[in-house]
Amino acid sequence: MAETDNESRLVREILLGALENENYNISPSGKELRNDSHFTEEIGIHSLDLLEFFLRIEDQFEIQIHDDDCGSLTSVCAVIQFLKRKQVALEPQ
Repeated sequence: MAETDNESRLVREILLGALENENYNISPSGKELRNDSHFTEEIGIHSLDLLEFFLRIEDQFEIQIHDDDCGSLTSVCAVIQFLKRKQVALEPQ
């Protein structure tokens, strides 16, 4: 099941918010960030910044991301699929 534009936009906004004070080669609009861009290999996001992103995902959707899940959350697509498996409504709160 493919992600929708709204789902992608929401996850990207959370990601960009987690990275807003960091020096990554991502514009504020995130245009060069593809849904399948690998967070660490392609974008170079550090583990502490990923942790901040995961914490924001947990807060936004009131879920818990277990350590076992973190290794598979490598892109916007992967995060969306994870949230769908958790049966989370992917809408802004």
